[in-house]
Amino acid sequence: MTEERPFHIITLLREKEKTGVTPPALENVYKGLTNLGITDQEGMWSVLRGIDYLMAGDIDSAADALGLDSQELSKTLKKRSFKAGSDSFETARSGDELRAAQYGLVRSLYSWDFDVS
Repeated sequence: MTEERPFHIITLLREKEKTGVTPPALENVYKGLTNLGITDQEGMWSVLRGIDYLMAGDIDSAADALGLDSQELSKTLKKRSFKAGSDSFETARSGDELRAAQYGLVRSLYSWDFDVS
């Protein structure tokens, strides 16, 4: 999709994975979440890894990180279904439309991952 990573937390995770050292800002996030009573954080970090893979266009790795079937995720992103009257149609997404679908999923996952309500 793009090399740009608009979510700072993902940049911190990538830095940790690359260097093996937890950046101080990420350590503060870990501590803050623990202080809020969120002790089982692995699912949250897995969703963030999935988001990073989606932003890079790596559907297979994203599906793995999100615990999804890669073929189903790929089909869902690459095909658009719609109805006209009583008929149903399916068309392929490509280019900007595919990137918009991927990024829409990224935004939704990111919002869901941090929704504490």
